[in-house]
Amino acid sequence: MTALPAWAGDYSRRLTALCLATYGDTCHLCGRPGATTADHLIPRSVSYDDSLANLRPAHQRCNSARGAMPIETWRARFTASTAPRSSRWSRPSSSLTPQVSAALRPAAFFSPNAQNKGSVHTEKPSETTKGPDNATT
Repeated sequence: MTALPAWAGDYSRRLTALCLATYGDTCHLCGRPGATTADHLIPRSVSYDDSLANLRPAHQRCNSARGAMPIETWRARFTASTAPRSSRWSRPSSSLTPQVSAALRPAAFFSPNAQNKGSVHTEKPSETTKGPDNATT
């Protein structure tokens, strides 16, 4: 068997770019956007297969955490809520107001019952609620 080039330099950059162009930037390990690396479905240490069919987009952190773990083991162990978070997108949840947190939930964006398409509003303001500025006298 002929040895494959090391997974480095132009070789890995070209295959990673092809992988991202083909499959997008959603990490196949955690399901979040922003993937920047190509992960081998069957680890390179096992199959030496660098074909596009064996590559999928992954965050650097998810890819490193998986290592040579079989994909079935990874998926059994981790879900989207427990997969390693990318430091690029993480922020303390305490810095968000409850309204902003609710608006950032995926359901707020993709709910079929959304009142304002293209908006991040998650609930309709109550018409009976009156604050100090619009109190009746």
